[in-house]
Amino acid sequence: MANLITKHLMSLGFILLQISCNHTGDTVSIHANFNNSCNEVQQTTAFEVLTKRLETLYKIKFKELSDNGSFDFAIYSKEDKHIAERLCTDRGELYIAETYEFSEIYSSFTEINRIICEDTTLSGLILAKDEYSLKYPLVSVLSPNTKMNNTTFLSEAGDGPTIGIVAEKDTAIINLIFNNLNVKDLFPEAIQFKWTKKPVHVGDNDLFYGLISLKNAASIYINQQTVEKLSGYKSDQGDSEEIHLKFNQEQARLFSEISRHNIDKSLAIVLDNNVLCSPIIHSEIKTGDLSINGRFTLEDVKYLTAIIKGGVLDCHVENLHIR
Repeated sequence: MANLITKHLMSLGFILLQISCNHTGDTVSIHANFNNSCNEVQQTTAFEVLTKRLETLYKIKFKELSDNGSFDFAIYSKEDKHIAERLCTDRGELYIAETYEFSEIYSSFTEINRIICEDTTLSGLILAKDEYSLKYPLVSVLSPNTKMNNTTFLSEAGDGPTIGIVAEKDTAIINLIFNNLNVKDLFPEAIQFKWTKKPVHVGDNDLFYGLISLKNAASIYINQQTVEKLSGYKSDQGDSEEIHLKFNQEQARLFSEISRHNIDKSLAIVLDNNVLCSPIIHSEIKTGDLSINGRFTLEDVKYLTAIIKGGVLDCHVENLHIR
């Protein structure tokens, strides 16, 4: 009977994740220490977070937190042990943030070109290829999200919160430009610019990441206190995995309000400093249900499940050794 149920669920597109602990496989040892800026209480809390994260995916054979802030785990692992490194080091703050439409801030971008041209420090970072890029240096390193074409800020702004795409090698230059005080003054105080977690385009010689405009504060946190149900399954497109979650009653009311105020706009799902995805809200979501699809692999889904169930890691982990 159990096999029949399993086959039926798989035929419906569900993935029966091995989220329960692996009781067989190799024993993997984890040793590291918390940064000494964390006190004893903070280290104990962080150790509990790591325990919850790891036991979501693995069978924990042994664990110990020493007085000096070092810790050890022994886990049974068959195939997912490389996820353990991410679980032991990533802060794991997952949240929903409201966004600015690119059209709302589009007018500021021609002014950025002027600032770059007048600031020798900024202009020196950009290799101008021709007369056009001398006049509009920003487009030499950022391909903007425009409707008419993708090469100039003189066109009409494209839809959504994506400002444009940038080659990985040029992301540091863009960070310096947008952290310039004169550039910051062009935008609302509450704005943040964050990169997509995964590349949005693969070129011949480089990966390209999207730059997304967010409103400063997190709207809803996604963690063990706010989520009451959590599952992973195959997306409708069939080429990636999704996470489906249901917020508790209090957060569902808040999510309903936020979705109502952002109809036909995007909400960003953010993990630490990167945007996982920014879906468009087509109607108010009253049920508290949310599906997250960031072109995830099965490994991504397992990792995010453990992050949500384990919580945020507020102590920095150092000298991590996994063998």
